[in-house]
Amino acid sequence: MIKTALTTILAVLALLPATAAGAEPAFTEAPSAKPEGKNVRIRFAVAAPCDAEVTVLDAQGNEVRHLAAGLLGAKEAASPLVPNSLSQSILWDRTGDRGKPVAGTGFKVRVRLGLKAKGAKIILKALTPVKPWRVSKVITDPNPAEPGKPGLDPAAARTKEGKEAFTSQLYDWMIHVDKEDDRLYAFAGNGKVYRYKGSTGRAEPIDIRRLRRRGEKFAVGLNGDILVNPYRRFTRDFKEVPLPEGVNTHEKALRFDVSLWRYQRSRPFHEQWGSGNDAFEGLDGRYYIHCARTIPFVRFFIWDTWEQKRALTEGYQPWLDTGEHAHVACIRVDTKGKVYLARAGGPKGATMPQQRYPKSWKYGYGYGSILRIDPHERWVKDIRLPMGAVPEDPEERKRGFLWGPNYRIFIPRIEKCYVGVMSHLVSGCCCKSPLFDLDEHGRLYVPDADKESLVVLDNAGNEVLCLEKQVESETAKGKTINLAWPRRVVCSRRAVYYTDGINKRVVRIALGHAAEHTCNLP
Repeated sequence: MIKTALTTILAVLALLPATAAGAEPAFTEAPSAKPEGKNVRIRFAVAAPCDAEVTVLDAQGNEVRHLAAGLLGAKEAASPLVPNSLSQSILWDRTGDRGKPVAGTGFKVRVRLGLKAKGAKIILKALTPVKPWRVSKVITDPNPAEPGKPGLDPAAARTKEGKEAFTSQLYDWMIHVDKEDDRLYAFAGNGKVYRYKGSTGRAEPIDIRRLRRRGEKFAVGLNGDILVNPYRRFTRDFKEVPLPEGVNTHEKALRFDVSLWRYQRSRPFHEQWGSGNDAFEGLDGRYYIHCARTIPFVRFFIWDTWEQKRALTEGYQPWLDTGEHAHVACIRVDTKGKVYLARAGGPKGATMPQQRYPKSWKYGYGYGSILRIDPHERWVKDIRLPMGAVPEDPEERKRGFLWGPNYRIFIPRIEKCYVGVMSHLVSGCCCKSPLFDLDEHGRLYVPDADKESLVVLDNAGNEVLCLEKQVESETAKGKTINLAWPRRVVCSRRAVYYTDGINKRVVRIALGHAAEHTCNLP
């Protein structure tokens, strides 16, 4: 009995250093897996609260199912993690991210603890004067140790020079990422596109004009495919991917960047793909087009080319359950088809973060939130009209720009509101300034230019990683790189990329983990 008590005391003492501030996360129970009927039960435990991610790998090491990621021990835990517990038990039903059974043998589960930054590197920099409205020059692979300017002091922001600095934020990079292969595509203001390959560390200009036709968009889909509209896609090596047999390509519908489509309602609906902001393939494998130019209503299209070979048209009102209007933009979709949208401000009564910088001169700014909704819940009504027909209801006529066939309006249930998590410096409208990202585990990567920080949240809203002010350089020992004003963020499986608005540059931050363990699955 004395021996047992002594063993217990020693075990407790062994855990004390792990609970101290700044201690590296560690396992107290290594990951294990046992069959449970047709499923597999995965168990592990940690010494102290920390973040964890759980991923199923196939025999080749490819990620086939992103089971869980979030803060362990949290009061509100990201599903399917158990709240208020450092010991976890997760069931895998032998399906992939899209819910389909995975075939083969040799599967493994990988559990990682403690997401952290391994180092930053500047990969692209644009030298941009306030006038003219073009990027004059782009530097690829600049000195990685170059710190750049920090964010302006709030007092200096009120000066003439501060005004010019704010105004110059309008010249920023647009960025897309190949999550699987760690390739970044960055669009400069001069129309050129640059591609950066994380594993080689080289940035190169590419000619995107040979892929896109007039009016088409650009997006990076699953498997790294390049998409320019719902019907045309290319591999990472720019080889065109043939469509499945039987898909109607609607050649007249290839141009879908029609900003004034609401004034062209007499034309066939499928020729009016309007998208003011985003057109991309969600993590659930469907093609999404989001148009914010119809506020207070927002058109939202789902193009299910690969599965059902037909188009779904869905429209929604961006309202909270309380009936409060929200200006929304920057759409992201997770592996379950849940939709995430940036919104200006927060719910009524919510306390928003204190802003350091003054209101900008042209657009204004503020803190915003992120909404998570299920687009298939709470349909309100269907509107089915002949092409160009005028509704009988006078109230419907007031919203004439909504006329069209099979138009469905609904007020969605807000599953989660991540309140006040991003700032809108300078281009105060949330459809212009910030761009957050979402990984396959459902973690959110959010920029906060006002506080010069970049934050990673789990799906429950718990902070997993926060980078503020400066990040250590990846290649120059003892040097740091200023975060300055991060405004747009995208993430791959190995790194996070952000645009630094005040320095007109793109920065890559390599990601790593404090601990990792892999075990075979039965």
